Amino acid sequence: MYLAMTMEGKTLASKVSQRFELCKYLLVVETADLSLNVIENKADLSEENLAQKVIEFGCEGIITGELNPAAFDVLADAYITRYSGVGHSGTAALKLLEKRKLALIKTVDGSDGCGGDHQQL
Repeated sequence: MYLAMTMEGKTLASKVSQRFELCKYLLVVETADLSLNVIENKADLSEENLAQKVIEFGCEGIITGELNPAAFDVLADAYITRYSGVGHSGTAALKLLEKRKLALIKTVDGSDGCGGDHQQL
């Protein structure tokens, strides 16, 4: 399985970035053997293009920090599962994911609700 991670450095020892679009590197991890594809987040990559890279590599999920609305929509529309890994190294975040202890990023604002105005019947 491929998993994307927005990181401050080129290795799994690096920290997960605070914000998706401000990451220095996008790591695509093959979880079976922890092999990496490293993509530098250059100034000419928009947040939508960076999110598109996650899709192009066939990633099933992403470990990241806060997502802006444009990137969230691209990833959510492609059914990419989003996890919050802020404060952890890549290695620690992968271990937490394996134990199902990383929080899901369910909404663009990070809340657990769907954000809609629903009436109870």
